[in-house]
Amino acid sequence: MNAATSKASVSQLPVKDVSLNTFSVDAKMRAQIDWWKTFADSDVTVLLTGETGTGKDMFARALHGESGRSDKPYIAINCAAIPRELLESELFGHVKGAFTGAWENKPGAFVAANEGTLLLDEIGELPLEAQAKFLRVLQERHVTPVGGIGKAQPVDVRIIAATNRNLEDAVKKGKFRDDLYYRLNVIEVCLPPLRERRDDIFALAQHFLFKHSGLRKMPGGTLRFSQDAELWLNQQEWPGNARQLESLVQRAILKTAVNARLEVLPEDFTNVVHFQEAERQIPRDSRDDGKENFYRTPARETEGQVTLYLINGRGGFKDYLNLQREYVATVSTYQKARSSYAVAGLTGLNEESVRGRLSEWKTQTAHGYNPHPESPVREIETIYLCDPFSVGAVRNWAAIEKEYLGKALMQCNGSLEGAWDLIGKVKPVRKRLESAKLALQ
Repeated sequence: MNAATSKASVSQLPVKDVSLNTFSVDAKMRAQIDWWKTFADSDVTVLLTGETGTGKDMFARALHGESGRSDKPYIAINCAAIPRELLESELFGHVKGAFTGAWENKPGAFVAANEGTLLLDEIGELPLEAQAKFLRVLQERHVTPVGGIGKAQPVDVRIIAATNRNLEDAVKKGKFRDDLYYRLNVIEVCLPPLRERRDDIFALAQHFLFKHSGLRKMPGGTLRFSQDAELWLNQQEWPGNARQLESLVQRAILKTAVNARLEVLPEDFTNVVHFQEAERQIPRDSRDDGKENFYRTPARETEGQVTLYLINGRGGFKDYLNLQREYVATVSTYQKARSSYAVAGLTGLNEESVRGRLSEWKTQTAHGYNPHPESPVREIETIYLCDPFSVGAVRNWAAIEKEYLGKALMQCNGSLEGAWDLIGKVKPVRKRLESAKLALQ
């Protein structure tokens, strides 16, 4: 067991910019505001349901902001993002020496949210054994940290739970405790998908544009949507809801930076540049004896999806740095991002790393490196460049790396040392490889 926890799984978030009055501009949603405010300023438990990306976390923050606890902590914890062996520690805390890696006492989410609000996102992913302990805390309002028998602490926390699963079905199938479900479902709010509240689409897009436009410098004016872009946004069905919309707005901001524009156009959202077309547009470098320069991508596009192969031209598994070089070069080509700044924004890597990987890729390919496997590969030996739920938005390096490490472990039948050798023994990656190993168990 390891005490380390992903920062993405537990977070304390600001609530000043969120309110029930501004949560939605859709007429049907706004008709519910008075009802929302009635239970917002109370301590009743609320269950938020709806598809992924419909704004459940934002709604929970708005409830907190309208309550008498608004000046107290708001803690959000994603039950699906925390390994099982760490879940109890994250929820209830642990005492020093409770397990390997517990070097000091640590308060859990309940204690951190004391007198405030605790959002338990993806509550449907909570294991049955943890559900029983969670139910006990709800009933007794006392928390006992892991390894702290006899050290129960009283807690005063308002609970909001959220899920995209049908908990009633989960109860029937024995995957969710019925007593916990009834305890959580005092008030249920089902947030409709974005396609059913069309008035919110452009309002949210403008909110995300304002929120993320700080990613680029805009001398000479303010970044805005063109009329055609607004029309395009309103015509989409948005299966990924607000989360998908935010991803595309971020992508559009970066594309305007590449093209030095202050107006977002429809093509900034869509995959108008396909792999083969991008290759034709790449200028040749006379110093490479007629070969395309280092922006030529090693990936191949099939049915609109760009695939990175984990097997190289010699039939061997690509090491970590080779894959990272190919990934950066592919993103540069696929998104027509010629500046290291733009590529860094798309990949999540810093500009220095991007410049280094592109330079290394140019040298590597100039010496005849062949990234393409000569024979068909299995699915386990491929990684998709784009997120299928974000209309082709490029996945950042953290997501690619996580999948790569998992597949390296699978290649070695779960052997940590075997995978460590396979990826090229890159020291900074060792701990993340160990985390990937835990996730497979």
